[in-house]
Amino acid sequence: MVGELRAFDSLPGDFRARVSTLQGLMLKQEQVHLEPQHYFAHGTYTRVLDIPAGVILTGKIHRYSCTNMLIKGRIKVVCDEGEALLVAPCVFYTGPNVKKAIVAIEDSTFVNIHPWNNTDDLDAIEAKLIVAEDTTEQEI
Repeated sequence: MVGELRAFDSLPGDFRARVSTLQGLMLKQEQVHLEPQHYFAHGTYTRVLDIPAGVILTGKIHRYSCTNMLIKGRIKVVCDEGEALLVAPCVFYTGPNVKKAIVAIEDSTFVNIHPWNNTDDLDAIEAKLIVAEDTTEQEI
């Protein structure tokens, strides 16, 4: 979805309820297809996502902590812990069970690095590293 997060704070509920509502509203809009790149090295799984300027996205909830890098661009990140304007290059840590909403202010490249020393089967990775979410639409 292309747009701004400026109305995010006006959505009802706590952060998780607001991001869930945002996600439901976004699913009703025309979608921008983003194709992640996947890399495997000893003990790690790395996911790289190019995000065009103006795109808003919500991230998956990771079961475990991970390292994040913004290697290109500028983004605004809103999560349970607050919000931040990030400018590349930037490296930061995300704890387990954190839900993020992101708006790309410039064309950006975002990277997640997860501990992983198993198969390169993406379905197996999702099952082990990602927390399943209720994706039913919420009324506002």
